[in-house]
Amino acid sequence: MLLISTFVTIVDYAMKAYTPLLSRSLGVFVPRFFMPALKAILFSTLLSLVRLLPPAVEFIGGGKEFISGFPTVLDLFSAMLVLKFPSEALAGPYKSLGWWELDTYIGLLGFVFVAFFGLIQTWRKKDTRRSLLAPIGVLTFLSIGQVYSFINRLPLPLADSERISSRFFILPLVFLIVLGSINLQDYFTKQGTRPLTQRIFSLALLALLIHDLFQHTRLWRVRNMYTLFVSTRVDIRANVLDHPDPPYITALIAGSVVSLLTLVILLLLSLLQHRSNRLKST
Repeated sequence: MLLISTFVTIVDYAMKAYTPLLSRSLGVFVPRFFMPALKAILFSTLLSLVRLLPPAVEFIGGGKEFISGFPTVLDLFSAMLVLKFPSEALAGPYKSLGWWELDTYIGLLGFVFVAFFGLIQTWRKKDTRRSLLAPIGVLTFLSIGQVYSFINRLPLPLADSERISSRFFILPLVFLIVLGSINLQDYFTKQGTRPLTQRIFSLALLALLIHDLFQHTRLWRVRNMYTLFVSTRVDIRANVLDHPDPPYITALIAGSVVSLLTLVILLLLSLLQHRSNRLKST
């Protein structure tokens, strides 16, 4: 429990540090925050160019036909609540998609935890973490059905290469779990020392949650996948070759240089700002 508490505390501090930056990015729609938001988006993009530019060059021009996200809103909730067997993965509406592309099983107790502590409690608290609910909502919306298909058809590098938008929901779910952990820790802190009966009840709920998650892990082990896919012998020796790829290497080098220069500029600007603030205080 001490390790879990320490991890939650570290994540809490990290989110308090980075959430204001995200808040500024979202502030692009507020006139007085327009320039700070624009700067935050610009520097974030330049700092991440080492990771964005190579795949952007690789997938330029699209060519990846969009398949789908969660077929319906109900499927989004089913993916978190319903435990499906591997033999059902290609049944019915999931024949062209595969249940593994939708599966985000957390069980009933996990869903209640995410909904109450992750979503409702974050909304109730009027602090900077509340601004995270906006991108969480946007990504969740884009993960439904054919919503993202319009963006997929646009000639935008990377944006036109994602074929299965249900994968977007992984990020909102992880953020809600982290937010829920922070809010639950805050609740325990405010409660102080709890009676033994409440501790036993909490441990019982935790045991049930672990049980449900273990059942999902047990069913979806790699060795069980042989019941789903037919094994095919393939000689891959001829495909393991050293293919020169000048455009990709060039993009990787260029992205690395730009990201490094951006990091240096941000450090210099930070030092100058710190010195300016110190002179003003004196």
